Amino acid sequence: DKYNIVATGFINGQIEILSLLDLNQTIMKINYGHTSQIRVIKKITNDIIATGSDDSTIRIWNLTSGSLLATLTDHTHSIRDLEILPDGQIASASSDSTIKVWSLYNLNYTLR
Repeated sequence: DKYNIVATGFINGQIEILSLLDLNQTIMKINYGHTSQIRVIKKITNDIIATGSDDSTIRIWNLTSGSLLATLTDHTHSIRDLEILPDGQIASASSDSTIKVWSLYNLNYTLR
């Protein structure tokens, strides 16, 4: 059940999707994408999450298929936080001392 899951990120960049009904049950492992520690995971929809990493990228994932939908790459240092905005955008804060806002509709960077 996609409504009873939790996503966890690891120092090696791996993502695991676990069942909230049984935390010993791994539903999916995503072993590609990030090359460094995952610092933040945010749910966009029941099927889509965003992850931010020390590799300075934000990645958008489909939890149904485990596929990578997009990689956002305009930061130069670790992603420290993500926030999903009500207008269909995602804000990212980085150790490069910038906050950027990205459109989730077309997955383009929209504002510095």
